[in-house]
Amino acid sequence: MASSKWKTWDEIAERTAARPIALWGASHWAERTVDHGLSCDHLLDNNASNLEPVYAGLPVRSPEGVAETRAYVIICTGSYRSVIEQLEGYGLAQGDDFCVTPFLRDNQIIE
Repeated sequence: MASSKWKTWDEIAERTAARPIALWGASHWAERTVDHGLSCDHLLDNNASNLEPVYAGLPVRSPEGVAETRAYVIICTGSYRSVIEQLEGYGLAQGDDFCVTPFLRDNQIIE
């Protein structure tokens, strides 16, 4: 059984101690997550119009090949359900390889 997509900041710190961090979604949620103090490597985004060279101080890349980077992915978009499906399609495991930013945790109540 997959672990939860909802992690605390402490749990994220444990999971990312020896891994780079990628944020998914060039959005204000990504900016808030960067501002929280995480040392993030890059941003991922499916939207070609968001593939700017840099967003919130991070290079923006296509998500293809994310599994090979071994980065822990923090999803920073309200469309996290479709991103979860995409990440699982790449062979990544919910909780172990990715989670949703704690800033979106209020959505858990709505779910």
